[in-house]
Amino acid sequence: RLQALSRVVERMARSQAAALRLRHRCSNLTSPVVSLTRRRPSVGERSLSTRRAHSWDPEQLAMTSRQRACDKVMGLGVVNSYVESMSVWCKYQGTSASRPSLMRCYRLKYPWKMDSLFCEGFNITIDFSKVSNEGLIGVHKGEAYFNFQNGATMAQCTKTGEWDEGLLMKHMRKQLSGAKFEASDSLVVKKETNYTPGVTYLLPRDEDADNTFHSTADFMNMEVVYRTLGLQEAQVVLLDRFFDFSYIPLMSLGYGGGRQLMRRSSFGDRTYTFEHLVFHLESPAATVHERVAMEEGEPIRCGQSSLWRAYSQRVLSAFSLWDIDPPSIPHLTLSLRRRTEHKNVGRVMANEDEIIGIIKEGNMLTYEIADLAKMSFAEQLKTIRQTNVYIGIHGAGLMLIMFAAEEAILLEIHPHYRVDRHFRHAARLSGKIYMPMRTMKEVSCEKSSDNVYVEPDQFRSVLDDAVRIARSFDDGISECGLVCPNNVLVLDPRLEGEYDRTKTARGSTKRSELIKFPCHS
Repeated sequence: RLQALSRVVERMARSQAAALRLRHRCSNLTSPVVSLTRRRPSVGERSLSTRRAHSWDPEQLAMTSRQRACDKVMGLGVVNSYVESMSVWCKYQGTSASRPSLMRCYRLKYPWKMDSLFCEGFNITIDFSKVSNEGLIGVHKGEAYFNFQNGATMAQCTKTGEWDEGLLMKHMRKQLSGAKFEASDSLVVKKETNYTPGVTYLLPRDEDADNTFHSTADFMNMEVVYRTLGLQEAQVVLLDRFFDFSYIPLMSLGYGGGRQLMRRSSFGDRTYTFEHLVFHLESPAATVHERVAMEEGEPIRCGQSSLWRAYSQRVLSAFSLWDIDPPSIPHLTLSLRRRTEHKNVGRVMANEDEIIGIIKEGNMLTYEIADLAKMSFAEQLKTIRQTNVYIGIHGAGLMLIMFAAEEAILLEIHPHYRVDRHFRHAARLSGKIYMPMRTMKEVSCEKSSDNVYVEPDQFRSVLDDAVRIARSFDDGISECGLVCPNNVLVLDPRLEGEYDRTKTARGSTKRSELIKFPCHS
């Protein structure tokens, strides 16, 4: 049994952090019988263990009490909270099993909304002949999640007093509640069972898996789970019936180490024992929902989040976009939605030609008009990473602001009826500047889709302010807005190579004449 656990340690030792965490957890295995009693470490030990495992200690930073509270619920402090919450739900108490099972769960009680829970199991067996295997469907087109018969999931262990089915999240409950999860020290695993080494991650995606906002909830929760468990990569299994959608490369490269994702159909009707099985932290618990971690009625004042930064780094690094230079001048991306034969939802700009015309009024800037829905995820990332003024009507695609240039602005256009603040929250926690405007003209409807008229003068005014800020990014010294006078542009020597590229006319005034101190002889 000690050798079995030792193999787990060795296979997870791709990162020093993972090895240190597992050795610490297994340090109390002092007898031939696996001891699963958790010794509560001292404050000093906990602090050292946390730093080694996650390289994150908020005590190292000068933080106000509010910032510290925000980090605990919106930043990497969440990881520390989950680590401290670990409890054993199922453990082997016998003496003869060759592969004893173990299940541990991690729980966080948010102050306002819900209990959040995810679990990890060792030597957990799934009989896939007892798991439904229907074909793929689109979102909201029927039952998207698999049914598990009694005994579909098995473990050679005994449930402890910590076992509480009331804490299981929605989709985990379909697999682990009642007799669906068969646990016993005397459980006999069939000889023909396939053994799957390494880490396998079961991911039942959000009900709106094609939506950037709701998908981000899943992916950021994966970041929390990976950091809590000290994982670098895993074999991701999509445990739902949804189509692939555009985020498959994100999961494969960002969380799977480049492995092809697996599905229920990958296992046929065979039985598999998984060396290390992770049950997903489901999307309702994600910090993309600005109210998930706040007391009801409490103002949302959290700023840039270490968790959001870590997730952004993971995704951008996976696509080789983390360490790239920002735009040298303002680069505007206007995100537009367009109706298709197969999709007639969302908010469509009613006067897009007029708004594009206003963008074209600008000088010494570049711009792109993008229909992100027609791009691959890699193309979306590349477009947004090179953007420092991101413009769009309220909609899920604005979540991509977290991948924009390091200094960037989100200009969100609110229809008259939308009052939620999802993307202000996203901009703020991503360390970006948020600039809102609201159009009060009544929308017109085409079935379930809106036609949103954007008031041109108001848009021009807000865009002028956004470009004025963007011109000062890095060490820019062009203090002007959408249309910048030549005698201001000439003050910034960095722009010398940009006139031809942006088709901006040069002025006749020389910089040397403008920067003379007028009151000095």
